[in-house]
Amino acid sequence: MKLTATDLKNLNIIDGVISEPLGGAHRDYDQSTYNLQSQIVDSLDRLTKMKTEDLIDQRIEKYSVMGAWTE
Repeated sequence: MKLTATDLKNLNIIDGVISEPLGGAHRDYDQSTYNLQSQIVDSLDRLTKMKTEDLIDQRIEKYSVMGAWTE
């Protein structure tokens, strides 16, 4: 069904994948928190550098092609 994080990233449904520590997030809260924080900071840094109009146009394009398929 293409429901893994990697599949969703390759389909451009999600913007990124936050890696989990070995054994899962529940095994290392500190590393999980660091990974989440890093992703949020990186995303906000990237997005705040964009013009609002460009960000809106990019999101409209992204959501417009979701669900489209080719044969």
